[in-house]
Amino acid sequence: MSRPSVKSALFLLIGFLAQAGHAQLREFDITPVQSNRLPVFRDHPDMAAVIVNSSMANLQFDSNLGIIAILGDATQGEYILIVQPVRQIVTVRGQGFQQGRIPITLNQARQVAYFKVEPRDLVVTERGNLIIRTVPTGATVSVDGIPGEFQTPYTYEGIAAMSHVVRVRLDDHQTEERLVRVEAGRPTVESFRLSPTFGFLLIREEGLELLLKTPGDPQEFRVSYTPGQPLRRPIGPYEYRLVKPFHRTVTDTMRLTPGGLVELNPRFAPDYATLRVRTNAPSVRLTAADNRAPQSTTPGVLFLEQGQREVTVEAPGFAPRQLMIRSLAGATIDTSITLLTQSEASDRARREALPKGVLQLAADVDAEIYVNGQSEGRMQTVLTLVPGTYDVEFRHPLKTERFSVDVPSADLVVRQVYLRPSKSIAMTTSILVPGGGHFYTKRWRGAVYLAAMAGAGVFIWQQNELNGQHLRNHQTAFLNYVSARTVADAALHKASAEAYRADANKAADWMTYGMIAAGAVYVVQLADIQFTRPRYGYRSASAALELGLAPTGIQLTYRLP
Repeated sequence: MSRPSVKSALFLLIGFLAQAGHAQLREFDITPVQSNRLPVFRDHPDMAAVIVNSSMANLQFDSNLGIIAILGDATQGEYILIVQPVRQIVTVRGQGFQQGRIPITLNQARQVAYFKVEPRDLVVTERGNLIIRTVPTGATVSVDGIPGEFQTPYTYEGIAAMSHVVRVRLDDHQTEERLVRVEAGRPTVESFRLSPTFGFLLIREEGLELLLKTPGDPQEFRVSYTPGQPLRRPIGPYEYRLVKPFHRTVTDTMRLTPGGLVELNPRFAPDYATLRVRTNAPSVRLTAADNRAPQSTTPGVLFLEQGQREVTVEAPGFAPRQLMIRSLAGATIDTSITLLTQSEASDRARREALPKGVLQLAADVDAEIYVNGQSEGRMQTVLTLVPGTYDVEFRHPLKTERFSVDVPSADLVVRQVYLRPSKSIAMTTSILVPGGGHFYTKRWRGAVYLAAMAGAGVFIWQQNELNGQHLRNHQTAFLNYVSARTVADAALHKASAEAYRADANKAADWMTYGMIAAGAVYVVQLADIQFTRPRYGYRSASAALELGLAPTGIQLTYRLP
């Protein structure tokens, strides 16, 4: 059984509102007719039929029991309604007409009833004016039953004082249709605010490629835009993709609302690495072969495509130097190198002709090792170097150790760096300054020990001052007692002397407690240094470098404690 369509429901609502407002709608003239036509119930053998003929096209039909199907040619005014073979009321609706009712009495399957539906003339003598306004102006307006289309704002003069169906349409806006009641003898003003079927998209950045895709459409399309100027597009949801050279593509969704503005201002992440090189030269130039990343305008900075890249570092008056850099998208690589002057380069060439020396470096923690600003491994390394002076740096969260070392020709140089703290120094510092050993080993609870000792010292000093004051008062009261002339005065001074003596003893007791507390804090912080280890442990005398021969040459081994 079919259900009333949305359009049918709309016509019912219009008819109800029109009747509620006493609108003078035209009526149908419904007449039963006889016919010898025999419908074919090929698809509905158990149903009945109602055949309606009319000079009006596109009428709407419904039934209180529901219509099974509507056949025929509605554009030619021929309607075949398949219904249940029972009594029912069939309704007919049309624009500008009151709803018509067709009582149907069908008791058997394949039974057919024939009707003719035509408009009944309605004589209206009263007239009025209808003023149609739209925002925006320039829309096309038409009134049902009145020939012609006009541009808004427009005034229909002397039209029948009844309900009219007004239709307003404008390009790129939603068409609106409304039932308007024209009052007699005075103008009726009806305003329409038309909703656009487009929104605006704004991109301010230049050089971007914009690709859009609507839901359900697998194919995206490229859209041209002018930076800073809104781009008009149909409303609805979109998936967009913004492409910027040498940057990662930005993909997201958006929705354009009627007349609304959506500004796309994405943040692009570069798909190249940024190399920063610090040198001893005042002006440096960085180049890399087959590098298509954008050019940098900052001296000492080079944008690199992903992968393994050979970078040449050049500066006026200095010999060029090559660096092997592995770049990753979005990474920032900072490095420091020392360039040789032309004379230093000549001297180096001379030294390179000499037998090379061996530099062995080790640390007692997993520190990163740099030689002349270039990373050479962690914790320990063995380097075969051209004779000369080299800057060595050990980097670790504990500390950074820097020094220079001379590597002679055909010689071995060993440097071992202890970055972990010494337990003996920590203990000695804690003995001299409570909590000092913890500061030395970067354990900040030493501040608690130091504050506790300082508080205990202040407390002891205060109690010592009170004790001295009470003793002096006791001495004065005792002298007054000895020199008293009456028994009453003697008793009074004796009681005062005894009270001052008790207060002095009490202050002395608290001073003793403070000393005990200070001693306890002092002992605890020493025990803390003795029996607990800092984050990376203490330096051990048993840690050492062990040298030996291996099939590939000299081997360095660092033996941990």
